Amino acid sequence: MPPKSQRSRACSQCRTRRVKCDETPETCNQCRRLGIKCSGPLQGSIVIDMTERVVNPKGRKKKETVRASASTLTNETAAAKNSHHAVSIASKKPATPLDMPLQNPMFPTNSRHAEQVERATTAIRYHYRPPTFNQPSKALSSILDNAFLTHYVELNHVKNGYAPELQWLVHLPEIFSNASKPAVRISLRAKSMAFYGKYHNDSSILIDSWRWYTVALSAQRNSIARMKKNDVPDEGEVLVPLILALYEIYVGATSAGLVAHLDAAGEIMKMRGPSNCRSGVIWPLFKAIRGQEAHMSIIFNKKSTFASPDWMTIPFVDMPSDPHQDLASIHLMMPYCMAYLEIPGSLRAVFETAIPPNVDVTPAKELTCKLLKDLDSWAENYPHLAKRFTSPGNTQTPESSSQSTRQKSPKTGKINPAKELISSNYMADRVLLNMLMYKMHTESRTPLAPSEYSIGHYYSEAQNYSQAILQTAAEIERAKTPGFDLLRCVSPVVIVIYCAPMAELRMQGKMMLGRWASQIQGLASTMDRL
Repeated sequence: MPPKSQRSRACSQCRTRRVKCDETPETCNQCRRLGIKCSGPLQGSIVIDMTERVVNPKGRKKKETVRASASTLTNETAAAKNSHHAVSIASKKPATPLDMPLQNPMFPTNSRHAEQVERATTAIRYHYRPPTFNQPSKALSSILDNAFLTHYVELNHVKNGYAPELQWLVHLPEIFSNASKPAVRISLRAKSMAFYGKYHNDSSILIDSWRWYTVALSAQRNSIARMKKNDVPDEGEVLVPLILALYEIYVGATSAGLVAHLDAAGEIMKMRGPSNCRSGVIWPLFKAIRGQEAHMSIIFNKKSTFASPDWMTIPFVDMPSDPHQDLASIHLMMPYCMAYLEIPGSLRAVFETAIPPNVDVTPAKELTCKLLKDLDSWAENYPHLAKRFTSPGNTQTPESSSQSTRQKSPKTGKINPAKELISSNYMADRVLLNMLMYKMHTESRTPLAPSEYSIGHYYSEAQNYSQAILQTAAEIERAKTPGFDLLRCVSPVVIVIYCAPMAELRMQGKMMLGRWASQIQGLASTMDRL
């Protein structure tokens, strides 16, 4: 049995100096070392008077706690910060994340949300608890899952007929509730949590979303590995890589994750075949994946399976016309034009490399002229979505266009982002095809048959449309519309960067894309691969 501890009997000198006393009789070692007189250790019983403390006890002082606000203060002096902190403590009503200034251009600055978004945000703040021990939460309640998903859908759903490929967002709650595979529910949870964390600058939810992302990725790999040779992927297996790609856009978890997930979504959709893409939720998913595949095929200069005759016709039999898909059909044929030039590499390599001297560019010219006529037909069918700038008589040359780029474009009123984005894609196609015609006429070693328009016409039209694309992208950037509008501007701006006829326009596009890449994590890593 260990001995009972007893009170110290240190000498008076050691007690005064608050040092350890060895209680040596007559003179302790501390006093001997300092050469001072030692009173010796205490002798006899020690009595402590506690009367005053018992009669007049002191109350325990409570520490006042105030929840720290997540909002950031900018351009304020130190005195202003202190006064703001004092006011927040006095009122005990710190600023809520709903009223924070949002620095990300993907999100709107308006803090007045729809009633459903307000209720979802309140439910999340009330029910959510951060995970512990570096593991995902054991389970999120159905209230939290529905709240995160409602918050995401309501802020990203475009209630506009010009954006039908985004209507698959409306089906996300239904897909989540009917999902039979864990990867679907977990990926939707990770993506909606990441969006909420970025939107409200909530780091705990953002970190938790990364943990769920890794779980969803593992579950998707296991689901694909269990598929048999002739199995047809269901809508959930098609949706999961698309959702994970959106997560990469919001968070930028890996350097090549965005492109890898988009490629996976396209490959899984191709496994269904062209005849199994028209039912239920698969139809809007197919249109979204096809449009994205068309843009990637242009930027990476890679022919797509969706450009085959079966994929170009079977899914659209007896279906209403769609300006997005009609334009995507033209997108999918552009890599074939560039393939005739026999220049390997991405779109940037095509326009940075001269045409080899032994290449016959006649097939490329014929296909390019056909696609330009298809664009003219598209503009006639959808005149409210197309912009026209030049006429056949306009023959501006590179020498005469140096001053025109400095002219300010006319100011426009309030824009319709969805409508302007379709117009931007149309204008980007015209920039690319016109510059291909200009490149073939100026670099080909073999004589070409006369074209319908002059070389100056192709150059001038490409310049005007490049300016219009940058203007539209700048207006959408200033508007800070929620959801995918800014992200869908990336492809037209990339085409301006690589294909615009003037270095000044290309530099403006690079600066604009640099601003976006600094604030959209997944975009920066993707642009490094181009």
